[in-house]
Amino acid sequence: MVDQLKLYDYRKQVYARPITLGNYCALRGCIVQAGENPLAGGYLVVDNLGTPDEHTSWQPAHIFESGYTEPLGNGHEAYQRRVMAEQQELDAKIAKLTEFTNSALFATLEQAERDRLASQLAVMTEYSEILGQRIAAFQVAAGA
Repeated sequence: MVDQLKLYDYRKQVYARPITLGNYCALRGCIVQAGENPLAGGYLVVDNLGTPDEHTSWQPAHIFESGYTEPLGNGHEAYQRRVMAEQQELDAKIAKLTEFTNSALFATLEQAERDRLASQLAVMTEYSEILGQRIAAFQVAAGA
């Protein structure tokens, strides 16, 4: 059966709270199966809250925590959260490009290409700094 499975990326927001497997089963009316630990830490996870497609499940803590993080900027306006997410994504790209510029492969590129990548990195870094200034202003304005 595993050979019939396809790999999928998963990226969406859910609502969740910590709960043991035993407490989850008590809440949902299910039974902890033989061999499962009712004290196992995990999360009650609700997808599509408040919609006809709402779905509640339990995930072990290590699975949930490896795939989900609290959204940036709780308490901020939606556009402010988008700026925070944009900076986080940009910083990840900066880190990857920085790593590449320090690699053996980078050294094999023609000088003109290395120069373009160095310029790209400088612009990306400046862009991130500007986003950081905007985020700092959000927090000052919010009294944080």
